[in-house]
Amino acid sequence: MGVRQRSLRYFGQKLRLAEKLQEQARQQNFSSRSILGCITTTANNVYFRPVRKMETAERLGIRAERLCIKAEPAEVCLKDIANDLFNQKNQRRVYAEIIPNQKIAIDFSSPNIAKPFHVGHLSSTIIGNFICNLKRDIGDEVVGINYLGDWGTQFGLLSAGFQQFGDAKRLKEEPLKHLFEVYVKSNQLAEKDKEFRQKALDDFAKLEMGDKELRKMWFDFRHISLKEYFKIYSKLGVKFDLIQGESSFHIDSQELISTLRKQRFLEENRDLQGLYLSEDTFVPLMKSNGSSLYMTRDICAAISRHKQLNVNTLYYVVDNAQAKHFSDLQKCLDKIMKGSIRIVHVKFGRIKGLSTRDGQVVLLDDLIEEAQLRALKGMQEANTTRVSPEEYDKISLDLALTALYVNMLKTRRQKNETFDWEKCFSLKGDSGISLQYCHARLCSIREANEIEPNYHEEVLDEFLQDSHVCEALILLSQMEECLLRSDATLESSELVQYLFKLGHAINKAVKTARVANEKNFKLAETRLMLFDRLKESLAHGLKLIGARPLTKM
Repeated sequence: MGVRQRSLRYFGQKLRLAEKLQEQARQQNFSSRSILGCITTTANNVYFRPVRKMETAERLGIRAERLCIKAEPAEVCLKDIANDLFNQKNQRRVYAEIIPNQKIAIDFSSPNIAKPFHVGHLSSTIIGNFICNLKRDIGDEVVGINYLGDWGTQFGLLSAGFQQFGDAKRLKEEPLKHLFEVYVKSNQLAEKDKEFRQKALDDFAKLEMGDKELRKMWFDFRHISLKEYFKIYSKLGVKFDLIQGESSFHIDSQELISTLRKQRFLEENRDLQGLYLSEDTFVPLMKSNGSSLYMTRDICAAISRHKQLNVNTLYYVVDNAQAKHFSDLQKCLDKIMKGSIRIVHVKFGRIKGLSTRDGQVVLLDDLIEEAQLRALKGMQEANTTRVSPEEYDKISLDLALTALYVNMLKTRRQKNETFDWEKCFSLKGDSGISLQYCHARLCSIREANEIEPNYHEEVLDEFLQDSHVCEALILLSQMEECLLRSDATLESSELVQYLFKLGHAINKAVKTARVANEKNFKLAETRLMLFDRLKESLAHGLKLIGARPLTKM
């Protein structure tokens, strides 16, 4: 693939504008990284689009009094844009050298042992995985953490319940399903039977004190759960840098309580001990029997990550319902650590319309199975499918996951959404299926032509006569800013909506910018170069959301 080196005028103008804006941002003491997402490109210029809506400004971390940044637009033309996009391989990294990077930890997925994966876990897993991918792509050092709920009163309920109605044979045959059944029965019994509830509390207290029999049971249940979870993570294509559990911090919790008592921070409220964050806000950290609480372990985990990983900013991808918990966590850390740790709660809404007939939440395995069956049916019914029967299983899973990921990530994360199978799998509408179709179509164009993608500046005038080509070029030029907006707002919808626009532009351009049977050989090669760049950008976006780009459908 040949390209001729030349002065990059468009990228140069863009970079100079970015540097001016960054300098103003630094002088006014707010994120210079956020402001880069407000740069945009048109057919005539590169300009800074001021943040006018307060909601948008707040999402970008810009306070009202700081909405006064100004910069003159830099004139460019479509020829400049085309020249630079085709002469530089990585058009998404114009700002690479000037973006300030950081090291962060992102806590996501975090299921509770003995409970099967459901749709709520999928939301945290997919949103968290996207944020990890995005921040790494921008240049941050990211530690992705899966913090398992493997400690606490829930284990006491499980151990007390298993001793009463557990079945060793069923545990071998359907491990996670049986543990969950035991847990549900235990919860129901604990509500009616005070003695059973007290036994559950006592079992957990004994576990914290090191009871060998309970420790072995805890280890076995944890191992069973992890084995099942990692089958799911493997299917989803999600990896973690660090697996932790609440159990890792139960000793630290006792030490924290002791330290807070010595510092005279610890106060009593009824039979609980904890911190007063204000006159009327008490956060419990220890029960009367000496057992630690979830908040205590969360504080210890945050302090450990700050010290061991050398990170100051900790992201937690957890649903809206936990907003008060993370607000209290930040206040506790401020009191204990003097403001050296910053908590970012990445909230998300609920997905409605995914429950069984009796009102139970749909389990993830069942959701993926249904999605894969729909994807398989679509392939089998398509007259133009290029997929062989031997590949059906693998590609139908990729299509199913892409459809689910895109459906989940296409709207603002805090919105409660109603799930719709038809929209999720629509080939004509904005969906993961339509994006994969676009990518496969571009791969097919490349394979069908014997020529190589190549850029010929001398045919540029004729090349730019096609309005659909021009639209595609402008969209290509806007991807880096889109990623920076997504980074600043932690909104996957910024990227997914951009990919939908890119998909529409691709579908229009392939109809008018013909490669096959084009008599002008240089024009055909230049068009193929455009399609190659479009394919690269679409594939990159799909990978960021966690999908595997398909070469055929």
